[in-house]
Amino acid sequence: MNTRLVALLLMGLSCLLLTACGEGSDDDGAQAGPVTIDVVRQGWTGWSREQPKPITRQVTVSEGESFRVDDLGGEIVFTVKHIDDGRVELESSESLSPREGDAGVDLRSDQDEFELTADGPLTVTTPTMDAGVTFTLTLV
Repeated sequence: MNTRLVALLLMGLSCLLLTACGEGSDDDGAQAGPVTIDVVRQGWTGWSREQPKPITRQVTVSEGESFRVDDLGGEIVFTVKHIDDGRVELESSESLSPREGDAGVDLRSDQDEFELTADGPLTVTTPTMDAGVTFTLTLV
């Protein structure tokens, strides 16, 4: 066999193997992921002591994919914008208020971009006063 042909075949095989072994998003637009996220939906109301029971589910998504969660009378769509080693950038179809601990709800929040990390859950809530939904997202 011709030495030049063998060299070309080996180069082609090397490129093929590098492409097959690569993971994550790269400059050619390949999708990263998938990641699995626990989603806890907790409805709440200021009108009664008894609160709705939380609903938990898991979703597995890659970059560019979306998942839907029920809101009061509708739904919110979370889209995965970017995945990077233990970090997921999300965009929501509605403005939500980030929550930490017992801090109150920012009723003027117009935030629709969030970062979920392996360090802990992301908790966001509808920026409402009388009733709403809190979502807690955790990387699995």
